[in-house]
Amino acid sequence: PPERNKVVLVAIEMFPLCWLFAIDRFYLGNIGLAIAKLAVSVGTLFVGGLIWGIVDFIIIVSNALRREETLQIAGMSAKFSASHLHMAYILAIVDILMIPAAIGLSRFIWLWRKWRRAELLREAAMRSRHYRRDPCDVK
Repeated sequence: PPERNKVVLVAIEMFPLCWLFAIDRFYLGNIGLAIAKLAVSVGTLFVGGLIWGIVDFIIIVSNALRREETLQIAGMSAKFSASHLHMAYILAIVDILMIPAAIGLSRFIWLWRKWRRAELLREAAMRSRHYRRDPCDVK
C-alpha cells in the first residue's frame, strides 16, 4: 500500500462535508470506491454518503486511536509513517470531542433562533392596531 500522511487523513475526517464527497477515499488513492461513495452520496441526496462517511470516520479514528501504522479495512489501504502516529492520535481525540461540541452548538443556535422568532412575533403583535383593544371593538 502507498504511504500516506495519517495526520492529513484524520484532519479530513474532521469535516463531514469531506465525507459526503469521498475526499478521504480519494486521498487514500482508492478511486473506484471514492467514485462509488460519491455516487451513493449524490444518488441518495447525501443520506447514503453521510452513513458511509460515519462508517469511514469510525474506522479511521479508531485506527488512529490504536496508533497503527497500516490501514487495511473496508477497501481502504494505506501505510503511515511512525512519526505521524502521535499527532494523528491527538487529532482523533479532538475529532471525538468535536462531536458533542457540534451537537451542543447546533442546539444552542436552534434555541436562540426559536427565541428570536418568538420575540419578533411578540414585537409585531404589540405594534398591531388590535393590541390592547377590546375584542368587541375590532371589526
